[in-house]
Amino acid sequence: MNTMVEIRDPQRGPEGRGARQDHLAGRAGVELLSALVEGGHLEAGDDAYTITPLGEITLKELGVGLDEVRRSRRRFAPACLDWTERRPHLGGGLGAAITAALIRLGWFEHGFEHGPERRALGVTDRARDGLAAIRAGAFPGTRAASA
Repeated sequence: MNTMVEIRDPQRGPEGRGARQDHLAGRAGVELLSALVEGGHLEAGDDAYTITPLGEITLKELGVGLDEVRRSRRRFAPACLDWTERRPHLGGGLGAAITAALIRLGWFEHGFEHGPERRALGVTDRARDGLAAIRAGAFPGTRAASA
């Protein structure tokens, strides 16, 4: 594990000030969103994403509580322009829920500081393998993986 990624706080501006950090930003956040779209798990709209039937299966297998996210008052799956990558990453309730699930699964590890008031995560080999499977539309356990 040698790559560090930032967790983005929805209340922060480019200066990085804010209170709560809850979804992946930077290269990892952009790559996660790209893998979800390319793998057919999410579909892009004008400024937000919707979950496909394959995405429903995959995200539930990852332990993402989709019903809880849908009941939240937060925007569901908005596109967030990433300031460092200049491409979108996934924000909102879905971005936060996916990030929490991937941390629980050991794809990312806490405990790394990156600049004042910022938190960073370490990317594990499990994350690299999982993102490759998601990008291929064949996350282990999904119908696409067994087809």
